[in-house]
Amino acid sequence: MTTMDTKQIPYHALQMDKFNRAGNYGNIMPLLTALDNACVTCEQLQGTDIVTFLYRLLKTCSDHSVKKTAKHLLSKWKQLYSHPYHISKEKGSEEEYVHIHALHRANQAKYKACIRSKVANLRNPKNVHLRCCLLGGSLGPEVFAGMSVEEMANEELQRLREEYLSRGVSERQLPQGVEGTPTQKLRCRRCEGLDCRVQHPGAHQDAMTFVTCSRCGEQWYHSGWVCL
Repeated sequence: MTTMDTKQIPYHALQMDKFNRAGNYGNIMPLLTALDNACVTCEQLQGTDIVTFLYRLLKTCSDHSVKKTAKHLLSKWKQLYSHPYHISKEKGSEEEYVHIHALHRANQAKYKACIRSKVANLRNPKNVHLRCCLLGGSLGPEVFAGMSVEEMANEELQRLREEYLSRGVSERQLPQGVEGTPTQKLRCRRCEGLDCRVQHPGAHQDAMTFVTCSRCGEQWYHSGWVCL
């Protein structure tokens, strides 16, 4: 049994509605059978109006076979909501929403952005650890609500981020062939290195003197030694 494409579900509903209005009940049955044979998830049922349409079909359709198949589908899908996994997930979601709202109640934009971030991370196939920890109870809803994007990342992404931070500035970002007079009497504000070069753009007395760190590329000028 294959999972039906979410886009196909509202298409089936529109087609059945058209056939129902025209009284072509024979064309409705193949569409209902396709829904019955496919694997429809709880997320798809919640994200589409297919359940509402089937209830409306029961009230408006006069064909016994169509109504019987529609009742069978509704009964079948109702069992999805009574599955223990789904219930625990829904309860957890409600608690998470409460805690997230408590954190961002003063800023609706941040609240919505946080919800989108949490949902995206939970749906990410590489973040299985998040779903397992939430369902297993080792990660509480309140703690999860306050987690940053970095904290929700999987181990591989966290390792790559740590390696990047440990390396510091990439060699490709460093200035190539820094000109100027070398000096070790000035300390860089960024990396605290002493390998700097002083540059005099012109011979004019009012010309600013630039200093560039040969180690990290930080640059500032002699006007109270303000960083650029």
